Amino acid sequence: MEDEQSSQVKLLGEALPASRSMVRYLSGSGYVIRISPDGAVRRMCETVETIGIVASSSKPAKLVQQFCVYPDARRILFRTTHRAAVILKDGCRVDLRVVSDTRYAPVLRYHTGSTGHNLALEAYARRQGTQVRESGIIDPITGRQVAFAEEHEIFEALNLPYIEPELREDRGEIQAAAMGTLPDLVRYRDIRGDLHVHTRWSDGAHSITECADTAAGMGFDYIAICDHSRSMQFPHGLDASAICDQIREIEHLNRGRADIRILSGIEAGIDATGNLDIVHPVLQDLDVVIASVHSSFRMSREEMTGRITSAMHCDAVDIIGHPTGRILGKRPGCSLDFGQVLKTALDTGVSLEINAHPRRLDLPDSLCREAKGSGVIFTIGSDAHRKEHLWFTELGVAVARRGWLEIHEVANTLTGDDLIRLFKR
Repeated sequence: MEDEQSSQVKLLGEALPASRSMVRYLSGSGYVIRISPDGAVRRMCETVETIGIVASSSKPAKLVQQFCVYPDARRILFRTTHRAAVILKDGCRVDLRVVSDTRYAPVLRYHTGSTGHNLALEAYARRQGTQVRESGIIDPITGRQVAFAEEHEIFEALNLPYIEPELREDRGEIQAAAMGTLPDLVRYRDIRGDLHVHTRWSDGAHSITECADTAAGMGFDYIAICDHSRSMQFPHGLDASAICDQIREIEHLNRGRADIRILSGIEAGIDATGNLDIVHPVLQDLDVVIASVHSSFRMSREEMTGRITSAMHCDAVDIIGHPTGRILGKRPGCSLDFGQVLKTALDTGVSLEINAHPRRLDLPDSLCREAKGSGVIFTIGSDAHRKEHLWFTELGVAVARRGWLEIHEVANTLTGDDLIRLFKR
């Protein structure tokens, strides 16, 4: 029997749209002054157990009532004049907290940070001779609560720069803020294109034109078509002849449009010996070559490391796709000597992908953080197999931000011409 308070853990790619849908719904009620997701969703964690929402309102009971009649709500867990929780039809729990607008900023800050982050910030504040709580900052002289209209004012009052939500995990961000060494994170709007898209040429659902139209509508400057090469895992993938045909189609499409640049590419498999499953001069004619492991994931650490680093030494390879091979909730990442992978990537000029598919998010943010400052360049690819999934690139940017990456470390921030020069150097 389902526990009364239980909820199903959701992928960020599921929880984020659900939270935005709820925010849009509540914003249309007329009772909201300010509203935002908090917690794991706002920190853009890869999985989310509970969607938290903080709202300010002068009519909290009416907003709570509106929340409880949300069309996708299956069951109300509890309800007061200022708080409520529901279980959605898909099993996800959503908690709403309604406060006055004067309390909105401090409450949002508190319920965004992880427990570790909040405790660390409280400890830092004590060392500064003050107290920080859910309600804000307590003046050490008067004992009164100090009001703040915006989150950044709270950090400023502690003599800290604003700490982005994705960093609030107690991974050294408070120390970095105090020392003035927080990274200038890559921004969502810095991304110029998607570097991993599949079409119906292999196992995707839509044509190149349909994907390009969608990407152009998102404001992208370019999109890389990287269908699978033919292999045992992908029998409907492209052989050398089909790659040539696809290159010709892309060249034809590019001549007819100025709104977006379509890059030709392939996602080639890396076999157990570290060789690509397609070896042909046509690879040199492509703009982007991704090499990915799609089989034999249980190799030893030494074997898997050698397999991937061997593929990096292939002159045609530009990117190692979803490097750990993990599938969230289904398959852990393979065993790798990541330090050796980084060294080889730097030596060969091969980039590492942050695969933005919600079930992958691979490289994980922890490895991005480990790699930061190494000189290795990262790419972000949606791995979309449907045009509606091109938005997954946002999730990849979130991983990069959680990994402390900056604009110069992410290839998707380059212009199309500079990107081609990066891959052909």
